[in-house]
Amino acid sequence: LEAIDDTRTFVREGAVGQLEKLAKGKNLGLARVAREALDKIAKEDDSRRVAQIAAQALDAVRQAEQITAQKAEEERLARVEAEKKVEEERLAREKAEAERKAKEEEQLAREKLEVEQKVEVESKAKEETQRLAAQKAEEERLVREKLEAEQKAEAERLAKEKADMER
Repeated sequence: LEAIDDTRTFVREGAVGQLEKLAKGKNLGLARVAREALDKIAKEDDSRRVAQIAAQALDAVRQAEQITAQKAEEERLARVEAEKKVEEERLAREKAEAERKAKEEEQLAREKLEVEQKVEVESKAKEETQRLAAQKAEEERLVREKLEAEQKAEAERLAKEKADMER
């Protein structure tokens, strides 16, 4: 502040250089105050040379701020693109996982249907086997009964012949 108010031009020129460094610095509060001081010097200093140097320094600071802002915007856009890409990849993974699960479920459904069909075929085969066994048993029973009836008839006939012969 003393250097800005000094009557000597070269001292004020040196102050402009220091203000430019502060304006480009990382301390936002100091940078803002330094820009305001440079603006004031550029507009109000009685030395055209000091005012011109301050205006040039202020232009340089503004250009640096624009470059910084552009870089920040580019970085923001790059982050947005990266996030978008990550989101697209996540969605693609989710879609692939959903398709895989759907295929698995479809495969399981087919396998279940095949098992049910096999069980049905085996059940029908078992029923047919039981029906044939029952039919065979019935036929054997009928054959036995017929044989027994024939044997009984033969025995009765023999008994009748024997009785007739004995008479």
